[in-house]
Amino acid sequence: MCIRDREYFELDSLSADFTNEPGMSRISVSSKLMDLDYAGTVSPADILAELKGFLNAYFPLPGDKMLAQESEQGEPGKPSGFTFTIQLYNHPILSEVLLPGLTSFEPGSITGSFNSGTGDLRLDASMKRIVYGAMEINDLEVAAGTDSSAVHYAISAGSVAREQAGLANLVFAGNVVDNRIVADFTSVDDDNGKKLEIHSLITRDSAPYRLAIDPENLHLMYKRWEIDKDNHILFGHEGVMIHRMFLQDGAREISIASVNEQFNDDIAIDIRNFQLGDLSRIIENDTSLVKGVVNGSILLKRADGTGGIVADAAVSKLIVHGVPLGNLDLTTTNPSADRYDLRLELSGAGNDLTATGSFYTGSGGTTLDITAAIASLSMKTVEAFAPRQVSETAGT
Repeated sequence: MCIRDREYFELDSLSADFTNEPGMSRISVSSKLMDLDYAGTVSPADILAELKGFLNAYFPLPGDKMLAQESEQGEPGKPSGFTFTIQLYNHPILSEVLLPGLTSFEPGSITGSFNSGTGDLRLDASMKRIVYGAMEINDLEVAAGTDSSAVHYAISAGSVAREQAGLANLVFAGNVVDNRIVADFTSVDDDNGKKLEIHSLITRDSAPYRLAIDPENLHLMYKRWEIDKDNHILFGHEGVMIHRMFLQDGAREISIASVNEQFNDDIAIDIRNFQLGDLSRIIENDTSLVKGVVNGSILLKRADGTGGIVADAAVSKLIVHGVPLGNLDLTTTNPSADRYDLRLELSGAGNDLTATGSFYTGSGGTTLDITAAIASLSMKTVEAFAPRQVSETAGT
């Protein structure tokens, strides 16, 4: 029985059987919330350490010199392993007590096995529907397994959505072999058109990890984008460094790079003729969410440790929720180490708005001082940013 906010929740019945012998652990749990069966030479408390040691043979995980570990209950020199099955049920105690934000749940099962002697690892999980807060996931599937040379994995979902944004037919899959992780991310439409496709490779030859995007397999909204062949991101205990992330599709360009080729350096972003409509169509449920053409430069200040943004950017012909808003211009400067001045202008489509001010960063936190001058503001603009609260407006 559980109590939350003076309300009682009962599981009706719960049976559990635990067996812990030298070289063998068994667990059997049956309830209206979950059924669990586990058997193995590895204690459940040691599973993560066992798997970490096993996977380290395929790819160096954080913390060097990790070897496959013998379970404390296993016999030295003998293979270790386990099998388990979990069946979840949608009991009221799940949403009312354990996960109050869970509003819809169509459960599934989780099965797995491991044998260190044969090098065999298997994991399969499926969940039909999960709605937690504003997040909704449908047809979630997880699968992982080994063959003679690699660990293969795949995570897929029919859709992952949050209010007006979401991705459909998602697949994150790849393999781990010879100190390399292949990680491919795709989202396709119902006709298998490539809305988003990114193939990447993660390696670790020395201390930092290195992630590179395959220049032959980068697609955004059905079009193949070019990317610099030497692109990569280094990351690890040293921090993050971005090298030559230059993307191009005709006149459309995006450039991202660490300014001085150093870890935790300032990051320069240059954007030319980028269509927001292409990006929004990848992630949105509402096809009119946002449109416009972006041009400009942004510098993310990181080197001094305080953080901040220096920008000179513009969005022309901005449209939000199908409402034309005009042109948006943003300028920020950094006159002193902890001060950033900004100017934001929205003009056109019945709007004439200017916001100026400063924000300050430092050990005392971030403070913001903004003054807005509104000569004209279309009521349709208000409606665009609050479509659920405001509708059928007119005038300025």
